[in-house]
Amino acid sequence: MVVALEEIEIVSVVGAGQMGRGIAAVAALAGYEVFLNDVDESQLTEAEEEIEWSYGKAVENDSATAAETEAALDRITFTTELEAAVNDADFVTEAAVEKQSVKEDIFADLDRAAPWDAILATR
Repeated sequence: MVVALEEIEIVSVVGAGQMGRGIAAVAALAGYEVFLNDVDESQLTEAEEEIEWSYGKAVENDSATAAETEAALDRITFTTELEAAVNDADFVTEAAVEKQSVKEDIFADLDRAAPWDAILATR
C-alpha cells in the first residue's frame, strides 16, 4: 500500500523521550495534529517544556514565526492514555526505550488500539 503524505493528518508518537519529543515537535510544526504519549506524566511535562523552548529558539533564529510555533504547540496533545493517542491516528511511530520486550508490548497494544490502516513505525 502506498500512502501519500497528504493522506496523513494525525501523527501519534509513543515515547516522550528525546527522540519522541523531537519527532512530535517537527510533525506539529509541519502542520500535523500530534498526540505525544508516554506512561510517565513527568516525561510529558519535560517534553512540553523542551518543545516550547525549542520553538522559542526557532523564533529567535527566524526559522519560524511566533504564530507558527504557537499553532504547532496547539496541535500537540500530551497524554498518558495510549488508546486516546492512537485510536484515530494515520501514522504511529514508536520511540520508547531501547528494550525489546517493551517494544513488543507497545506494538501488541498498537495492534489492538490503532486503526487497521494506520502506518506503524519504529525508529
